[in-house]
Amino acid sequence: MSMTSTGDMQQQTPTLEATQSSFPATNSSETSQMDLDSERAKNIQLAAEVEMLNGKLATYREALGEHKRLLTESVDNCRAELSQVKSALREAAKTTSAEIESQVSLVARSALALESQLQRDVAQAQLAASALLHDEHQRELDEIKMEIQNEKRKVYEAEKRCGHIEALVQQKDDVIALLEERAAATEKELKDKINEAQAEVVKQLTIEYELLLDGARDDAKKMMQMKETERLDM
Repeated sequence: MSMTSTGDMQQQTPTLEATQSSFPATNSSETSQMDLDSERAKNIQLAAEVEMLNGKLATYREALGEHKRLLTESVDNCRAELSQVKSALREAAKTTSAEIESQVSLVARSALALESQLQRDVAQAQLAASALLHDEHQRELDEIKMEIQNEKRKVYEAEKRCGHIEALVQQKDDVIALLEERAAATEKELKDKINEAQAEVVKQLTIEYELLLDGARDDAKKMMQMKETERLDM
């Protein structure tokens, strides 16, 4: 039920002139009594409307208070959850930093171990190459010596078969000189091959070692950069 406005009340309230024009003429006492009754009825109606509006206002105030309480409770809950999230983020940041430091330390240790292992591998490869080339050189020298012995034996047998001692001796000396010259040239060639092979092995191993070491250093730099980025983000 809505409250009646003052303008409506004024329009609904009959005036003295309207009452006199609508009804037959009466005496003044009867007219005054009718006006009083009308005003009393209107006042009763207004009082009822005011009471009803006061009830609605109380209900609205109660609902507003409950809504305010719920809103305050929701804000408090949000603040508590936000505090928990911040704490969790701080703990996660600490854990992440610790893990990164551990990984960086592990990479550094791995790089040092790899460097030591590569140095050992280079030394072993050099020894193996030297031993292999030395064995091959020795075999070739033995073969040349055997060939010299065979040639000497042939020359000796030829000297026995032939009676031309001087010619055979000269031939023997020529053959021996030729074979000795060949042996010297072969020995020099083998030494050159050994030196070249050793240099190539050392070069290849050094290149592989530097590549692996550069990769390990790059990994360590990346880990440090990630750690610095996360620290700046926090």
